[in-house]
Amino acid sequence: MYPHRNIQNRFKQLCEKYKTAFGTQQCSKYHTAEVFGALGIDAADMEVVTGKTHRVFRVIEITNKLEDFRLYWDWLLGVKLKEYTRKVLCPPVCRMEKSAINCTTCKKQSMTCWTITKCYPEEMDLVQLILVLAGSSAFSMLVGFVVCCFE
Repeated sequence: MYPHRNIQNRFKQLCEKYKTAFGTQQCSKYHTAEVFGALGIDAADMEVVTGKTHRVFRVIEITNKLEDFRLYWDWLLGVKLKEYTRKVLCPPVCRMEKSAINCTTCKKQSMTCWTITKCYPEEMDLVQLILVLAGSSAFSMLVGFVVCCFE
């Protein structure tokens, strides 16, 4: 894509500087390998992420504000890449598998779609919905039966 930007090597350099400056073992609150393994985005979003990361890294390199490095990287992994992945690997766009750029390998490959509960954790999945409907139906029938008995 953009070999002149060399995001991976610049990340490693900035990460080492961050570790040295702040005396920490990690550059992010996320374990990068675990987070990246589950993420996949399309080519257009990869261009956006690469361009934005290049610009942010460039500003950090120029200003030498290493505290911004962790803030940006945590936001990128925790919010933005998950948002892009949700757009690609969640229903209705994705059914079983979809070809996307794997964030670990940076190569296009077939990836398994996310489940509905992973995509939309605030929503009920089908099993939960059936249980709620069955429970409320049974409760309604029980109340109807009790009312009939007293009449």
